[in-house]
Amino acid sequence: MADASGIPDWSSLPRDLLIAVLGWLDAPSALAYAGVCAPWRAAVAAGAGVPLALTPWLFSWEPDDGTMSGPPTGATLRCVLGAGSASFPTAPFPRGRSVRCCGASHGWILASDEQSNLVLYNPFAGPSAANFIPLPPVTDFKCVRPGYSSDDEGRIETYVHEEYCGWDAESFGSDFYHKAVLSCAPSSTGTGGAGFTAAMIHCQRRSLSFAKAGDSEWRQACTMGRTGYKVLRHIIEDGQQITLNTDLDDKYSDITHHDGRFYTVTVHGVVESWDLSGSSVEGDLLQVRATMAKNLDKYPQRVMVQIGKIIPHRHRMVKLRPAKALRGHAVFLGLNHSACVHPDEFPGLRRNCIYFTTPPFADGDHPWNLGWNGMKIYDMKNNMAEDVFESSTDIYAMYPRPP
Repeated sequence: MADASGIPDWSSLPRDLLIAVLGWLDAPSALAYAGVCAPWRAAVAAGAGVPLALTPWLFSWEPDDGTMSGPPTGATLRCVLGAGSASFPTAPFPRGRSVRCCGASHGWILASDEQSNLVLYNPFAGPSAANFIPLPPVTDFKCVRPGYSSDDEGRIETYVHEEYCGWDAESFGSDFYHKAVLSCAPSSTGTGGAGFTAAMIHCQRRSLSFAKAGDSEWRQACTMGRTGYKVLRHIIEDGQQITLNTDLDDKYSDITHHDGRFYTVTVHGVVESWDLSGSSVEGDLLQVRATMAKNLDKYPQRVMVQIGKIIPHRHRMVKLRPAKALRGHAVFLGLNHSACVHPDEFPGLRRNCIYFTTPPFADGDHPWNLGWNGMKIYDMKNNMAEDVFESSTDIYAMYPRPP
């Protein structure tokens, strides 16, 4: 098709053709595709938004004042493969600024907003009710009490949590939420994103709660006490061995959805299964653990990674040989929905490697807390980690909020 001058009128291409082309694009290309003209943007919306990226991308908040301390109002995507210096803007976070990214599942971001309420946000589509889905408010938890402003507006300004009243409404979510995942992508039909279940680790990583699409409140499934379980410890005192029965503190470390169930793992390796009738995904369930290594010749960076295969119906885990555990695949860990993919499908990915973002793992005396930041690749063959991007010049490596 062309206008009177003979110049092709690309805006009048059939919508079905535009949607078909969209399916072959990665996320940044699709974002640019949607910005060409109104008919192309309408085709993207009709095709349920930008498709999942055909290559892995790092999603990271970007501060609005150009420093590390400013609250973020936007975000960027950065390619993990190929053009490492290229970045692409995403759709702005609607209705105020977001303070913390709490997870990523099926192309959606789970983030806390300016009132520390958890929301689902599609960074590849424009602001709309279908692409910005609020989850039950943080005030639904009995352990959280709001403090209101003294003016006529009655805004929530502070939160009281476990008798500590020093949290302002905006920053509270950064401490309260640890990680959240979805069972599936929200439905593109109707409102409220029907079909999904959100699961969240929160409250100093001691609590686990769930909310289904359309729920007005969180269902708290489990809360750990200050002491997890008892273990025997042997110490030497005055030349004699003494056995102590001590309490071992434990917290939730990670959560994922697999084969219709949510699975959690604690800092000390306890795996729990939660059946909430979600969608099924084929494959094995693996536990990846990082521990301090004593053999510095074999583990020069002091970190040893162990992988075990979880067999849920037998309530056991089988340790796998590190060099062969991933069977040539690459694993992505962090605030994202954990994934295991094959380099044949994503040319450029490194086999038998773990791609991970460090902030969620840099907790206290945890092995990852070695001054690492940004995004890393851990090679299971040589037991070494290296930067995905150059840390010295990379804002994504220095910015404290987890990408």
